[in-house]
Amino acid sequence: MRTMWNAGEKRAANGSAAVRPAALLRKVPSYTTLSGAVAAAQGIEARREGDLTVRTLCNRAD
Repeated sequence: MRTMWNAGEKRAANGSAAVRPAALLRKVPSYTTLSGAVAAAQGIEARREGDLTVRTLCNRAD
């Protein structure tokens, strides 16, 4: 898993534009937000523990 933080600078955006296609080709997950990385880590943990469930966004409880 790769997490990439984008500070909004043009140089950072150019770098992320090159990383995303390379990650897709190599089947490496890439997350650009902290919330996305946290959600992915929680999903990995749930799968490892055998406690993975699927819910629609409409039925999501915080």
